[in-house]
Amino acid sequence: MSKTRPLGVWLPAVRTATGTDRFTEQLADGLLQRGIRAEISWLPHRAEYAPQSVPRPRVPDWVSVVHVASWLSPRFVPQDLPLVATVHLCVHTAFGDLRKPWLQRLYHRWKIYPQERALLAQADVVAAVSRATAEEVRRAFPGIVPVVVHNGVANMPFTAAPMRPPGRTFRVLYCGNWSRRKGVDLLPPMLAALGEGFELIYTVDRHGGTAGVNLPANARALPRIDGAAAMAEVYRAADVLVFPSRHEGLPLVPLEAMSHGLPVVATTASSVVEIIEDGVSGLLVPPDDAQALAAAIRRLRDEPALWAALSAGARARQRDGFSLDAMVDRYIGLYERALARRGTAARTAADGHRRRP
Repeated sequence: MSKTRPLGVWLPAVRTATGTDRFTEQLADGLLQRGIRAEISWLPHRAEYAPQSVPRPRVPDWVSVVHVASWLSPRFVPQDLPLVATVHLCVHTAFGDLRKPWLQRLYHRWKIYPQERALLAQADVVAAVSRATAEEVRRAFPGIVPVVVHNGVANMPFTAAPMRPPGRTFRVLYCGNWSRRKGVDLLPPMLAALGEGFELIYTVDRHGGTAGVNLPANARALPRIDGAAAMAEVYRAADVLVFPSRHEGLPLVPLEAMSHGLPVVATTASSVVEIIEDGVSGLLVPPDDAQALAAAIRRLRDEPALWAALSAGARARQRDGFSLDAMVDRYIGLYERALARRGTAARTAADGHRRRP
């Protein structure tokens, strides 16, 4: 490899229909906007659990760095190129052992753990999307010390926060998969505690269902949402995002909501506290407490001044701490570090790819 080869990033990735897909797409777009060549090679979901059944994609000849999620099978990762691996969620935790169904627990322990351990050992640089995830990785994989790179989302143009017309039902938005880890079992008792005057609007999971959760009449499923523009309309039509998750890497949904000035009510579980400052950019409540979720949501309905302050605080928090530009900058630095470890270099900083304030 030439020591002055331009930086080119290849991102082989498994389609999972989760926030990891959006992370990969946004990162690739951010690199392309800097003039850095980047390409995603999407693999079918079975590449995670049956990698031998999926042909290896061809490595483009312009690639200088490979960037993957930590769950990817080493089968799809070339040995002769610098490698950056990002841990989006560490499932090898006490939470997982207590909450997961036994089949999933076995799958994570005997399939994912050795596969992830092998890939992290191969990586030149390991990144984790939050401080909480980095600490979980250090405990699960002794000797691996990740660099924390918080997820980021695009800054939205400023628009004045809409005022809810008096008397209109207060719209509570839930976006995400319908799993126990996400806390969806708390939504029915939360709605029961809220009572009249509140409505839950929600996205269904990637299988089109709601995981058997028995929702009351004041809950309404959203039609299929295609694209960022349609999702932006959903955020703007809601009054609050509820995020009852019990365990996260660094979730994109609260960041997206905050970028639109939508206040978030979330739990203090794992990395969420790295995003939301209680009473400044959102409201935080203890995990597993449907009554506390309801009380925080009702407070936002009853205190318009608080709602407006949190809306402004949410936008500022996302813009200043969790922007897509900042995330791309950090990863460019990690690519340079991975190249240096292999004794190579790429024309990155000298070509002005980074955006510095």
